[in-house]
Amino acid sequence: MKTVAYHKYQRHNPTRRVDWRWQRAEQLVVDGLNAVASRDDEPTCRAARYLRELARCQTPRQQDNLARRSPDIAEAKRIHAEGGLKRLEIEARTLAGQTAAETGRRAGVDVHAIETYCDLFFDVAERMNALVYIVIAAIRKPHPEEEPDADHEITRSLAHHGGPVVLEAVLDFVNGRKPPAEDEDAVRLRKKIGLFFALSKRFREWDASTQASDAAEQPTDATVEEQQEVLRKLADIVPLFASVEMEKGDLQDGSYELEDVEADQVVVAG
Repeated sequence: MKTVAYHKYQRHNPTRRVDWRWQRAEQLVVDGLNAVASRDDEPTCRAARYLRELARCQTPRQQDNLARRSPDIAEAKRIHAEGGLKRLEIEARTLAGQTAAETGRRAGVDVHAIETYCDLFFDVAERMNALVYIVIAAIRKPHPEEEPDADHEITRSLAHHGGPVVLEAVLDFVNGRKPPAEDEDAVRLRKKIGLFFALSKRFREWDASTQASDAAEQPTDATVEEQQEVLRKLADIVPLFASVEMEKGDLQDGSYELEDVEADQVVVAG
């Protein structure tokens, strides 16, 4: 029976994690095995060698020396471990289709570290058009060991759906940066983003409460109508984000009222 190289199997695995290479490298080190080119690709082999050397380090000085020898892996590992808005920005820019060079320039991170981060912790490049996979593996659960973060999930979703133009407005929003008051299009878009965050959170709260409630308990007609209204508003806003990428000036208001939610009252956790 022919043996298939692990990285070739993962290339076609529909349920692979976005950090499959890092997971593979960690398991090889735990099992005391070497990563070899016949079954693992170069990023996996480098990660396994790095982790094996890191396990041998006895002092901070030795760890610093290792980081100097493999600065891209050390930086990618640090970004992944720290999480927060920097990691979110890198993942969102990747989902928006920006190159590693553009992501690195805008995020203030070395391009080699961005490339390594995507290789080891956020491998989505070949599956950007696989919508179901992207939603499940890259938007909803890119870090299964961590508690889900609704704000970060919404940001990644808007980045993938809206592209770079929408992403810049979303990142300004989550970082608390306000557009100039005279830029009416940017102000209106910021309000729509704030409304989207608020409505998405509201719907998630309903969904969680529904799952936790007794199955025999039926929602009231008023609750159902309110949920349907939220879904309608969300459906109204999402196509707008896609249109911004194609026609930056096309920021017509939907049938909802922007004043329903004040964007500045929506807080995104880092």
